[in-house]
Amino acid sequence: MGAVGWYCPLILRRRVNPAPATWIIACLAINLSMVAYHAIPGRSLMAKLISNASLYGAALEITIVLIVLVFVLWRANELRIAFDWVQKSCLAVMCLTLLYWYSHHDQARATFWTTQALMIVAYIATISKAIQCRTAFDSIGNWGLIFAACTVGLVAALLMRDLYGIANAARGSIMSVVTLLILVHFDRQAGYTRWRDEVITLRSFYGLK
Repeated sequence: MGAVGWYCPLILRRRVNPAPATWIIACLAINLSMVAYHAIPGRSLMAKLISNASLYGAALEITIVLIVLVFVLWRANELRIAFDWVQKSCLAVMCLTLLYWYSHHDQARATFWTTQALMIVAYIATISKAIQCRTAFDSIGNWGLIFAACTVGLVAALLMRDLYGIANAARGSIMSVVTLLILVHFDRQAGYTRWRDEVITLRSFYGLK
C-alpha cells in the first residue's frame, strides 16, 4: 500500500498524468486473476496468501488508484480526452481477450494465464505513452515501489515453489522495472525534475518540512 500513499496524492494534485488504460485493464485483469488463482485447487487459503501476496496486494492497490484517477479526470471533465490511440488499442485488445475468457471461464488455469497477458497489455499503454511523449509523465516513485513489491513477492513465491505466484511476480517485476527505467531515462534528460517535483509535492501534501 506504500505505492498508494505515494501515487494517489500526486494524482489528486495533478502532478502526474497517468495512462487511464493501464489502470482500467490492470484493475480488471488483476482482480480476475486473483479470483482465478484462488480457485486453483491444491493449496490452503493461507498458503496462497503467502506465496502470492503480491497478487492480492496489487489487486487492492490498483483498484484504489483507478477509483482516484477516474474521479480526478471526471471532476476535471477530462475523462473522454485522456485516451490516446495506443490506449484505445489496448482497451480493444482487452475486450477481445475478455471474449476469449468468457468462452473458457470454467478453466481456472486458462483464466490466470489470460489475465497475465492482459497485465502486460496494461503496461504497454504506459510504456508507449512515455516513448511518444519522451518525458517522465508518470510517477517514478510509484513504479519503483511496484517493482520492489513484485520483487518481494517473487522471493516469497520462489520459497513456496508456487508456479503461478512465480509467474505473476516475475511478470510484474520485469514489466515494472522496464517502465521505471524508461521514466528514469527521460527524467535524467530533464535534469530529474520529475523526481524533485514528486518529493516536493508529497512533502506539501503530508505537511512535512
